[in-house]
This record gives sequence, C-alpha cells and structure tokens, in this order.
Amino acid sequence: RCASVCVNGVYAPRVRERLDKAGADHGVKLCVVAGFPLGATLPMTRAIESVQLCKVGAEEVDVVAYLPRVLRLDQDGLRDDLLETTRAVRAVSSKICVKVIIESALLREMAASDDEFEAMIVCACKASAQAGCDFVKTSTGFNAAGGASIEAVTLMKKHAGDLKVKASGGIRTYSDALAMIEAGADLEQVMTIHNPGATPLYAAALAGSVRCVTMLCDAGADVNAATADGATPMMVSCQTGHLDVSMLLSSY
Repeated sequence: RCASVCVNGVYAPRVRERLDKAGADHGVKLCVVAGFPLGATLPMTRAIESVQLCKVGAEEVDVVAYLPRVLRLDQDGLRDDLLETTRAVRAVSSKICVKVIIESALLREMAASDDEFEAMIVCACKASAQAGCDFVKTSTGFNAAGGASIEAVTLMKKHAGDLKVKASGGIRTYSDALAMIEAGADLEQVMTIHNPGATPLYAAALAGSVRCVTMLCDAGADVNAATADGATPMMVSCQTGHLDVSMLLSSY
C-alpha cells in the first residue's frame, strides 16, 4: 500500500473520486504537483494552482523550488517564493502537507565543490522551513541529472531541522529504500505530520508493511508508543485489518 497517489493537476478530480469510492480506511492520500517540473512559474501562479487543487481534494502538494534562487544562495528570496504557496494552502486547510522539491542531483552537478553543494542544501532547507513547509524532497524524476543520492539525503537530514526528508527518484529496490532510510529519509507517512505522537512504526503498521515493521522492531522501535489520541501500532493494524502485522507486533 502506498502513502499517496501523485498526479498532475488535471487528473486530481478523477483520482479524488476514485479514492473516495474505495472507502475511508485505505489511508491513501491524493498528492498533486504545482509549478512542475521546472519550478519556473510566478509565485502567485503556483499558489493559485495549489489552492485550486486543494479545493478539489488534494491532501499533499509537491512544489518545485525556483532553482536559480538556490544556486545563488538566495535564501530570503526562496522563502518568500514558497510563502506564497504555504499561506494560500494553509488558508484552505492546515492539514495539507507541502513538500518542496530541490532537484538535489542537479545542484550536485552544478556545484563547484562539496562545500558549495552543502551551502545550496542549507539554503533550500532553511528557506523551506521558514516558509512553513513540511518536507524537503530530492527530485522530480524528470531531470537528466538523476534522482536521490545518499550524499544528498544525508545533507538534507543534517540541515532539515523539523522538516521531514523525502528521497525520490531512482529508488527501485528494497535495498535502495533501506539505504535512503539509513541516510536519513523519513519513514513517516505524510498523514502522521498532523497526528502528534505518530511514529514510523505507527505509519508502517497503518500501511500494513510487514517488512518495515520487522525492520523497525528489530532496530528497537517502541511497539507501545501511542499517538496523542491513544492509538498504538497494534491498535491501528487491527483497525485496518492488517492481522499479519498485528501478530508480528505481538511477538515483540
């Protein structure tokens, strides 16, 4: 089970309809993209696009950072660009998640040194945090420079602060995913951002992922950790019908 279905805006109404018809307990979110894939739209244009998509039921919005600002280390300018979107989206709902795609592979390619690359990551992360975004994300998947890398995810985690880090692009195997998690990519589903106390294990149990639950429990995750409303991984796995996960959790 995936955390979300990510589509171009024109498909959002159709996907919203189909997700709603599938019932309320599948937990799959509707994610849309704005200013995609180049980030070369006016800030107000991207904000308007985002609001329209949120009003038809989008629960996540992935926006592409205007990369010339990142390359110039223009943190204030990037923050102001992103604020147009976050303010507009939060006016629709405070629960909508905003992710900022920074095309880390392209930044790596254009950086003259390791220090310059890290400075770009710092700029993108700090601007995103100051603008009230929820995630920084590595890649669109459309850029020839490539997708996620261990180096980029490690640096993003180092400088993300309270932001979550999403690794995307080129992750095709279980071992690829584990490597990104070890580098700092976050396991939490987007839906847990606004569910205080939710842990990666809770998200894995909700999704019914036996592999992730096993990995987290073996690493020492607290199987009894509860959310603010008292829900534990065991409870949510039972409620969503993931009995294999429930039995697994009971063995720890």
